[in-house]
Amino acid sequence: MNLKNKNLYIIANSKVCTVCDEERNLSEYRKDKSAYDGLTQKCKPCFKLYQKEWYENNKDAQKANAKKYRKKNPLSHFKSHIKREYGITLDDYNAMFSNQHGSCAICNTHQKDLEKRLSVDHCHTSGNVRGLLCNRCNTSIGLFDEDTSILKSAINYIDRFDRFK
Repeated sequence: MNLKNKNLYIIANSKVCTVCDEERNLSEYRKDKSAYDGLTQKCKPCFKLYQKEWYENNKDAQKANAKKYRKKNPLSHFKSHIKREYGITLDDYNAMFSNQHGSCAICNTHQKDLEKRLSVDHCHTSGNVRGLLCNRCNTSIGLFDEDTSILKSAINYIDRFDRFK
């Protein structure tokens, strides 16, 4: 079989990459429905380098596109964020929201009175989700390192000076 273009050179389970000119197993190529053989012309390692180089040359545009997408599709971004970070679904979030009557589990400020959506509060040691908090309460717990003895001490401190009101 005599092919003029070596890029079309396929033998059984291998193919030659158009970038590195190495013959590689077909499993070393990504799928591409538009290609004649259903595979990309670049092998996976070359494709990865191409993507990295493209991202470096187009970083600002890529970031702008990602920001634009997140703004246009906030629910999609939020769903993937809570699944990735906390292991919960949007239904889980909505159930907690409903159980808390749409309010922060600590200060009871309602979502409608907040600028940001209620945050998912979780234990940084175990990763267990505890509930939904407003940004202020969630940040405060974090600043106290989730240490109940420090929180109790802060309460005692405030109580000592509240008697002078």
